[in-house]
Amino acid sequence: MANLTDNQKQYLVNAVINTRDFCGNEREALADAAADLGIRLSAKGRQVIMLAVERSWSQFQKRSEEHTSELQ
Repeated sequence: MANLTDNQKQYLVNAVINTRDFCGNEREALADAAADLGIRLSAKGRQVIMLAVERSWSQFQKRSEEHTSELQ
């Protein structure tokens, strides 16, 4: 994978998560976001970003569940 900055990685992760929120095509969103940054991700790079997406998504879900339980 190209040496991405933390900001670039977060941009890619956010692009996929925003697409997930709207039930869009995550692979296409990742490719488009990478193109926006002028980079081309290898298969390994895509895998690394998607693992980061899953971690972030899990954290969002956990915080949401915690917030919901606090409201009850």
